[in-house]
Amino acid sequence: MASVNKKEFLLNNTRGAYTATRTLNRTKVMNWNIHLNRLIESWIGLSKVVGNREPAKEFDLDATKTTISAALGTCLQEYFASTASLSKNGLTDEATITILLLEPSNNLAELRIHIEFQLDTKPQPCTVAFYGSPRTYPCIKDSQWSRDRKPLELAAMKPGISELLLTDTDGNIYEGLTSNFFVVVQDGDGKLAVVTAPVQHVLGGTILRNVESVCGRLGIRFRYEFPKVGSVSTWVGAFVTSSLRILVPVQRIILPNGESVNLGVPECVLDIKKGIMEDANENATELWEM
Repeated sequence: MASVNKKEFLLNNTRGAYTATRTLNRTKVMNWNIHLNRLIESWIGLSKVVGNREPAKEFDLDATKTTISAALGTCLQEYFASTASLSKNGLTDEATITILLLEPSNNLAELRIHIEFQLDTKPQPCTVAFYGSPRTYPCIKDSQWSRDRKPLELAAMKPGISELLLTDTDGNIYEGLTSNFFVVVQDGDGKLAVVTAPVQHVLGGTILRNVESVCGRLGIRFRYEFPKVGSVSTWVGAFVTSSLRILVPVQRIILPNGESVNLGVPECVLDIKKGIMEDANENATELWEM
């Protein structure tokens, strides 16, 4: 078993690009190719933002991806072998994975991998609140965000609140501290639409792409536009997504004035979640053999 949890792993290490995902049937990793590409893109982006430098000309993108995939496959195989005899009370047979590429040093990346068993919980509809401003570099999955968001969590993550939503002074809703946020609205012609913040202003999570794809397949309208704090009372529903929780409906929203609004769970939200899981099983990548 991992000696520290995912959050401690990110806080205890130096700054770097990271991604988090989960296994399927132990040997496969959910949305692995998307996670791998985003990890490398974030590492390159971090090089430019923090180090003000481009990767060295000899940086081999394909070789780096192959090395990371092979390393993760080996770690998963060793992890499941070493934990086979342990009691997993309250845990599943699947694992959650966090991969960290430390901040570039001399154009070299140092890889660190954290694996722990996934909790055997079925996410229930959650409560969210508004607190905090948008992140500075939303398109880079930067472990520094684990430190930056800690004061927000300490200040506003009260018992019963599962997620904090970031907003600006115009009332635009961006994303959660650890999730993408979506609302379901009814258009003028009576049809439902799923709306989420423009992708260039948030961290475009892997499940966000799944949601857009599934909506297209199901014939559900999907738009990138900012949900507004002032329009909460008109929403038909809302949900948050992440690689570890997949999709969790929002049942209650606490407004900035302390009042709250209760939301139902439209059938389309359950259909979207089902479609995401179907895609996950179809598109997972096998990294080792049992």
